Amino acid sequence: MKEKLNQILDRYKELELLLADPKVISDSDKLKETAKEHTFLNSVVPKAKRYLFLVNQVEDNKFIIDSLFPSFLILKQSVIMFPAFIFSSLNLLSI
Repeated sequence: MKEKLNQILDRYKELELLLADPKVISDSDKLKETAKEHTFLNSVVPKAKRYLFLVNQVEDNKFIIDSLFPSFLILKQSVIMFPAFIFSSLNLLSI
C-alpha cells in the first residue's frame, strides 16, 4: 500500500512538472489530458500524504515501544492473543 501511494505521489510531482513544460502547454490535447489527471490526483494526494504520515508514526511508535520497553512486549502479545482466546472459548461453549 505504501509503495502504491508513493507511486501516486511521484506521478503527481511529475504531472506538476509537465504542466509547466512548454511542449505540453503548446499541445492542447496533451495539456488537457495532463490537467485532468492532475486534477484527479489533487484530491487523492492530501489523503495519501496523511495516510503515509500516520503509518510512519505507528511504525515509529512500535519501534520505540519494542526497543525501549521490552516488558511491554509481553503485554502487547497478551493483548493480541486475548481476543483470539475469547473467540475460541466462545466456540467451545457453543455461544
